[in-house]
Amino acid sequence: MKRTTIVGVCLFFLVFSTSAFARGHAKFVPGNYVAVGDYDHFEKGRKYSFTGDGRVHRNGDPKVLANWRAYHAGDIEIHVLKNRRRFCLRVVPSGSQVKLNLCKDNRVLLVKSPGGVAARGGSGQVKIKRNGPFHNFTGLWIPLHKNGKNARKVPFANGQKHGKGYWYYPSGRVRYETPWNRGRANGTEYEYWDAPGMKKKAVITYVNGQKHGWEYAYDQQGRRTKAILWKRGKQVSK
Repeated sequence: MKRTTIVGVCLFFLVFSTSAFARGHAKFVPGNYVAVGDYDHFEKGRKYSFTGDGRVHRNGDPKVLANWRAYHAGDIEIHVLKNRRRFCLRVVPSGSQVKLNLCKDNRVLLVKSPGGVAARGGSGQVKIKRNGPFHNFTGLWIPLHKNGKNARKVPFANGQKHGKGYWYYPSGRVRYETPWNRGRANGTEYEYWDAPGMKKKAVITYVNGQKHGWEYAYDQQGRRTKAILWKRGKQVSK
């Protein structure tokens, strides 16, 4: 009888400690989170984007609000850039949701949002609103898909796309590769199939934001399916 009781107690503690271990080792997943409370520079009702490279943006603002890093198992450390303050958040799965609780008092601060930024195609001239979120911004803009993977990686200089930008499928594969010059597509843009090996889907040449030259389309076997000649944004032949 005594032996049975001891075994039962051991099994209880084993199950309890295993479940506690699992809870304590919940993995943080980058993505969009909504603040359900106020703390430091996080404001209730606002959306925050945690990128895969350790940055935190507020409401789609390209400026970096804070950096994050894995801290202990199931915890992340937030470093707010403006006041250099650091604090800990704990990852707490709750049904279909994921909550980020303040480690110091277990208060819920952020809840994972199902929303994300979808990858979009389309090039040409980009318009930046005066005093908008990209006004005078210089840096790398990296919005996310719903699954936390990068949707785009686009360099900006003084509020304009400038440099080689990338659009991604939710799978993580490159969809578009576009060179930009002061807000306008300029050079050869490549579109790829969502398949291994970066197989070309289309090739388009831009000059100052307008299609100029040959545009080619390809099937997944690499065969050319379309050829269109453009001159300063106008189709010349097909």
